[in-house]
Amino acid sequence: MKKIVFLAFLAWTGLFAQQQPVAFQWLDSGTDAALSDVYCISADTVVVVGYRKVLRTVDGGTHWDSVQMPVEDYFMKLHFVDSRTGYILGRRHVLKTLDGGLHWQSIRTDSVNARRTADYLSVLNTDTVFIIRSDTALWMTPDGGDHWQSVRIPDSGNVNTVQFLNAQTGFLTLETLDHVYLLRTDDTARTWQPVDTLPIPVNYTLDMDILSPDTMYISHWSGIIKSVDGGHQWTEILRDTTGMEYNGAILSTVVPSYRHIWSVGFMPLICREYPVFIYHNPDGGDSFDRVEFYAENSIDDYGRNNMFTGLHFADTLTGYVVGLHGKILKISQGQIFDVPAWLQNYFVVYPNPASGVLHFKYPEDQTIDLALADNNGRMIRPFAPLNGPSMDISRLKPGFYTLLVRYRNRIFGIDVIINNRE
Repeated sequence: MKKIVFLAFLAWTGLFAQQQPVAFQWLDSGTDAALSDVYCISADTVVVVGYRKVLRTVDGGTHWDSVQMPVEDYFMKLHFVDSRTGYILGRRHVLKTLDGGLHWQSIRTDSVNARRTADYLSVLNTDTVFIIRSDTALWMTPDGGDHWQSVRIPDSGNVNTVQFLNAQTGFLTLETLDHVYLLRTDDTARTWQPVDTLPIPVNYTLDMDILSPDTMYISHWSGIIKSVDGGHQWTEILRDTTGMEYNGAILSTVVPSYRHIWSVGFMPLICREYPVFIYHNPDGGDSFDRVEFYAENSIDDYGRNNMFTGLHFADTLTGYVVGLHGKILKISQGQIFDVPAWLQNYFVVYPNPASGVLHFKYPEDQTIDLALADNNGRMIRPFAPLNGPSMDISRLKPGFYTLLVRYRNRIFGIDVIINNRE
């Protein structure tokens, strides 16, 4: 008897060279609000922020509670220092929690230019927080928000991102009319020294991740660059190659370990033919897989593009992606979802066990892609359009395999047994 497993909107192990399947699951957030950022306190306890909305779950996204906030704002960014202390950056307010996101208090920011909205948040520890205002000025509090001070930058320009490796060492990106520069501090932002010019266009920098004094990633509107020598030399490891007039945007880069790099982006055209997408690098190298989400999940009933806006990982196994119109997507490994009844009879494989040839029964007017993975999850044959009712398996060794069937953004696997050749 054949066995079918349904992997929600993503792929089998061979796509990402894992020993377990990678699954994507849409979660019911209970809201249509625009969501902008997410932070995983743990794999099960997650906080999400957005337009006049803060959500919290303690059961891995099965249920979401709306948190009562002391102010109304477009909450843009959040970060937790530990399981209890966290910060939210809104357009007009900065908020702090001391109980894991159950309650929040607004922090006084009178000394910060209140006429400007806030765009970027970087939290060094429970007391030291950096924000970037829309006038691209960098502000810092050393005491948990009681006092704020402007951070002096030696060169004129616009500060886009700032991240710290430890209590002393940090990096920021500075844009001028013609170039983007990387600056470094080793005294907690008291002084900054130029490192090098970045090989990306101006007005493109989006986010930065610092793994060590040498290894860092910077994402921009159409790709990701990587340095392994402290920012002096850079390699482009990801570039969108859609060929469209507007390339996809890499909105966030999350590096939960040296071997896993995740990034989300979108196609900034409101059109059903263009996807939102997620990139994944499974081994720390220069090769990325791209998973596309088309109209049935990326466009709502009014034709609005449900682009992804942020992501965060609790560990290398579990992460969450958020987007406009209340979209929350959970990434996990080793998770199998129930097969809808209609799917079980949609695509039929016979005989099973088989030897020599696999035969298929399916609606011939539909576009279907097939791939084949071995029992260890390695891809034996990559995805290719199904152009006939059979597949030659005469050269494969006897054993257990998984036939991967991709149809309308869904990928499901059928366990097949290949016997000795006749």
